Amino acid sequence: MAGAVLRTRVGGRAQRDHLASRFSFRAPAPAPRRALSKLDESEAFDAVGYAQRELAPLLRQLCDLAEAEGEPRQRDFFGRVLRGIELARAAEDLADPFMALSTAAFAGFGYSAPVTFLLDDVLARAHNLAESLSLESRDVH
Repeated sequence: MAGAVLRTRVGGRAQRDHLASRFSFRAPAPAPRRALSKLDESEAFDAVGYAQRELAPLLRQLCDLAEAEGEPRQRDFFGRVLRGIELARAAEDLADPFMALSTAAFAGFGYSAPVTFLLDDVLARAHNLAESLSLESRDVH
């Protein structure tokens, strides 16, 4: 009952107002969204550019770490994800590498601490990117 006066059968207006002021939790109003139009498409988030700038270098580091640790299967796995991101030309092209990346925890690898730390960072950034794409597509449709 956020922001509403609590209605009780017992007690007067003062009690209701006091209870309402103590138990009203108001979330900040969400910022109004504006739909993207053809005119302001240049302001749209460049998902491919972000993935290639932010995720590709981290994936290269994961490949290098896996190589240094003698884990060729891990290196190949992260290398495939990296190639998918490097070859992407549109946001839709990121779907396959992101799906592969999301399976990293279930690929049967035993990750070292440095790989785990870096992989967590990659997954968090990929999640933020996917979330922003999801929000952007809701605005467009």
